[in-house]
Amino acid sequence: MGRTEEAIRAAHEAASGLEGLPPGPHLGRVYDLIGGANLLFEDRAETERWSRRAIDIAVAVGDRYTVVSALSILGGANALQRLPSGIGELERSLAMAMAWAKMARTSSVAPTCSSPWAAVVHGRSI
Repeated sequence: MGRTEEAIRAAHEAASGLEGLPPGPHLGRVYDLIGGANLLFEDRAETERWSRRAIDIAVAVGDRYTVVSALSILGGANALQRLPSGIGELERSLAMAMAWAKMARTSSVAPTCSSPWAAVVHGRSI
């Protein structure tokens, strides 16, 4: 896999550095990166841990890109393990991305985590 393990170590170092600062989109994206790397190693527990951390921060700071990404990584990990939640998470991720795209096309105001698409994170329809 090339230098994947080295990349994961670097991501953990970046997370350690960012954790000393107020939570922001960069920390959520690093957690998302770590979750995705764990998905490559098929480590569902670590994928879930890091992806959920990414989602929590992303929702708190209004980073919809990271919410969609981390939810799709989490859903993929769960689907690979044939867990029933996997498909639902993937569907929510897709619904959020589609809602975000629709809002971006029809509005001059960028959607935020308080927008209707955010309800999909918590399993509610939009």
